[in-house]
Amino acid sequence: IQNLLIALAVLAIGSVAHAATITWTNTTGGNWNVAANWSPNQVPGSADAVLITASGTYTVILDAGATVAGLTLGGVSGIQTLTNSAGSLTLNNSSFVNANGVLVLAGSGTKNLYGVLTNAGIIQMTGSGALYCYGGSGAGKLINLAGGLVDIQSDVSITSSGYSSEAIVNQGTVRKSGGTGTNTIAPIFNNTGTLDVQTGTVSLNGGGSGNGQFIAAAGATILFSSSYTVNSGSQFMGAGTNLWSGGTITLNGSVTSSNAILAGATLAGTNGILSGLMTWTSGMMDSGSIFTIATNGVLVLAGSAQKNLYGTITNAGTIQMTGSGALYC
Repeated sequence: IQNLLIALAVLAIGSVAHAATITWTNTTGGNWNVAANWSPNQVPGSADAVLITASGTYTVILDAGATVAGLTLGGVSGIQTLTNSAGSLTLNNSSFVNANGVLVLAGSGTKNLYGVLTNAGIIQMTGSGALYCYGGSGAGKLINLAGGLVDIQSDVSITSSGYSSEAIVNQGTVRKSGGTGTNTIAPIFNNTGTLDVQTGTVSLNGGGSGNGQFIAAAGATILFSSSYTVNSGSQFMGAGTNLWSGGTITLNGSVTSSNAILAGATLAGTNGILSGLMTWTSGMMDSGSIFTIATNGVLVLAGSAQKNLYGTITNAGTIQMTGSGALYC
């Protein structure tokens, strides 16, 4: 599989007249700016929708900068690759990476996402240039479908301008597989799939919600530095650390943990139930909160900081007090 090297700038505009659908037809591969490679025989323009969906394994080379209305990459069989040798690709509206498509965000330049990018294939983030999510009215959003993979292979971040619509909606897998530093995810991160951090740190700065898996490998950290709603069925797993350090962590229903640490955040919710192991080193349980330790649950109070209990803990499992910091009720 060849890499898809693309500088992505999705610009929100209104409808454009005289738009055409331009379809790639040369399944041996070739240059974008050759009219004979397309049907109809014309190089796509700024108002056109582009389809690179013909079956087969081939590479389309973006040999000069191009602007199109939208792109659909990936057919029903084979591997369809779009790679740039010169210039960048500007997408004016929503775009799609289908199951047989591979999109690689490389280099030091910022990739600007002003629309909605839906991934059912593979997105690889390999460079140092951030993916910048921007927009109102539902724009600035990356939707990673079930079976889709966003593979972060370097210490590159996903940034946001602060609109509430800017979000990562993960139904598949978001993985940090490379880089020993910190990747910041600034948009809202709604997770019903898996966040798999194999190295370094991923910091969830924009908050979010979900009932997915958060897996931190040995030496790796998932940092919850903003408020997050943890719904029933969520799992915090791995030999590393899921660190609840900031904002309010609201537990809704049964949660399984092997490595969650409450370290500075406020724990809230009225029906949180813990199975497995959770450690409390600092922070507080909010007024009115109700937290239950299940029969197979263990809560460890560790470290020197005071733990402030303003809510109610109901223990059916085990509470271990191992540190020097007092429990303040």
